[in-house]
Amino acid sequence: MKIRFLLGILTVGLLIGCDDELSPSPILDEELAKQQAIEDSLLREIARQDSILAVKIQDSLIELARQDSILRDSIVRDSLLQDSILQVEKRKEFVRDSITRDSLKQDSIRQVYALQDSLLNLERDVAEISIVPRRVGPVGQYGEMKTGLNADGYGRIYGSCPNYSTPGNEVQVRGMSLYWSLIDNGTDFYNDEKISWMVDSMHIELIRAAMGIDLNWGRGNYFTDTTRYRRFLDSTIASAIQNDIYVIVDYHSHKAHLDPKSSMLFFEYAAQKWGAYDNVIFEIYNEPTDARWDAIKLYAETVIPVIRKYSDNMVIIGSPAWDQTPDLFVKNPVEGENISYSFHYYAGSHKISNQGVRAEKAMAGGLSVIVSEWGTINANGDGDVSDHNSEWQEWVDKHQLSSANWSASCVPEGASAFESLNMELTASGQWLAENVFSKNPTTYVKCE
Repeated sequence: MKIRFLLGILTVGLLIGCDDELSPSPILDEELAKQQAIEDSLLREIARQDSILAVKIQDSLIELARQDSILRDSIVRDSLLQDSILQVEKRKEFVRDSITRDSLKQDSIRQVYALQDSLLNLERDVAEISIVPRRVGPVGQYGEMKTGLNADGYGRIYGSCPNYSTPGNEVQVRGMSLYWSLIDNGTDFYNDEKISWMVDSMHIELIRAAMGIDLNWGRGNYFTDTTRYRRFLDSTIASAIQNDIYVIVDYHSHKAHLDPKSSMLFFEYAAQKWGAYDNVIFEIYNEPTDARWDAIKLYAETVIPVIRKYSDNMVIIGSPAWDQTPDLFVKNPVEGENISYSFHYYAGSHKISNQGVRAEKAMAGGLSVIVSEWGTINANGDGDVSDHNSEWQEWVDKHQLSSANWSASCVPEGASAFESLNMELTASGQWLAENVFSKNPTTYVKCE
């Protein structure tokens, strides 16, 4: 703009100095044109520089906005991180509190058991518990049950008495399993009167006490009402000893491997009080459902040492899928003496060609097997007496398997052997009496 102003003044001066009649100079016009071109060029450059500056300012604003957004996101992330840290700390505190509560709960249980055991020891000191059999039965003749191999290397069960301790002299006993101790009409048979009737009238050689552990059907369980449930267990074992028959102490749980501490407490009591009697057999896990065999093995290796502090009696270990896969232990059995594996079947649901073959594989692999539970009906405990019972019993006898039928109760289901407490036999009970227990001896000779 300054250049144009100077050019204007110069032009005016020149015009004033000339004659009014003088024509415009060509040189002047050319100069003016040059000056105009220079002015236009300057203006274009100024416009270009302004455009570049505007773009830079716009880019700077965009970058500033981006940096501001990053800063805000960083602040948000930092806030979220702080919240996450607080949540983690809260969870840690909750876990620590849970561990503390669990520890206090376990300590309380141990204190209760310690007190009960102290009272038990006091009772023993005052009245030296010693039960004498009323007769000579299978225990008096065979002695303590022992696992072993027959001449072909198959797993079998023998007795501690010399006449029944070698291949060719295998021991096979047949008996009943009591119902779960979780309902009233199940425990109506956990007493000497009912057990003695079954010994005298049906000639059973074995009774199984199915102790309810971790369920509650309205009356608690062993760990919520320990004194009451111990009475059921103790009266069953005492009756078995008096009748000189075998008794299985059954930890009747489908998930025992999840709580080995409770099992240890249970068997600490049972083995300490009753483990010296040859009658007693310890079944540490009834029917694992979805537990893997390695988890069951670890559980067994945890619980069995508690029993071994007091007793060398036979221990029964459950197998996956409701005790129908004992062959899974062949390649990696539980180490130790006098250990057997349970096999369960229900004639209406299971087949020898399927479940039975798996038990055969276990025996062929050197494992001793016991049928600690079987039914004449379907696997759900109900239904009519199956037509397949005879073939299953032929299979059981062929492999010299000891067994306990489900169930000695009057629970309203097809598996129950009795109609009522008056001991009338159901269809299942009648079939048992005629086809199973009729094979049992009625007299025994005491082992010398």
